[in-house]
Amino acid sequence: MHKKRFHFSILIFLFSALLSLSAQNEVRLPPRKPLNRPGDMMNLNGRQMQRRSGIFAVIGVKVEEFGEELAVSVYFSDALDTNSVNAKKILVNGAYLPQDSEFLFNKNRRMLRLQIEKSLAGEKPFSLTISSLKSFDGRNLITFEEDNLEAGAFPKYPIKAGDGRKEQKCQESSL
Repeated sequence: MHKKRFHFSILIFLFSALLSLSAQNEVRLPPRKPLNRPGDMMNLNGRQMQRRSGIFAVIGVKVEEFGEELAVSVYFSDALDTNSVNAKKILVNGAYLPQDSEFLFNKNRRMLRLQIEKSLAGEKPFSLTISSLKSFDGRNLITFEEDNLEAGAFPKYPIKAGDGRKEQKCQESSL
């Protein structure tokens, strides 16, 4: 019985010695970054997306002519909440779009395309006003107003810090 206690004591001594040696040779990992709070991340089309804090604005408008209709493609600085788009938020020459207007979006939701009758656009050039749309993470669109649009035009609006749309200047493009 005395031999068993002696072997057990040696076993405990060896185990504690190994434990202290491993503690001395322990590899220190860098501290972890804090986890994102639930409000910082959101789900968009099954993907986890970081909420953004930048300006949500129109960055370009492309107007193409197809027979008696104009196809207007509006490009945004971030993904659009497609549920926020309706005919009462888009005006052409100061008039709302017809209630039965269809809206098409590209895969990443940064482009909105709509068809308008040339009769609604009236004489060249026409005006386009877009307001109250939201980005995928709930930011409000800076109200967009352009008075000088016509078929074949593709003005681009660079985003600048500060007041957003008021500081933007139109850049003509050949596309």
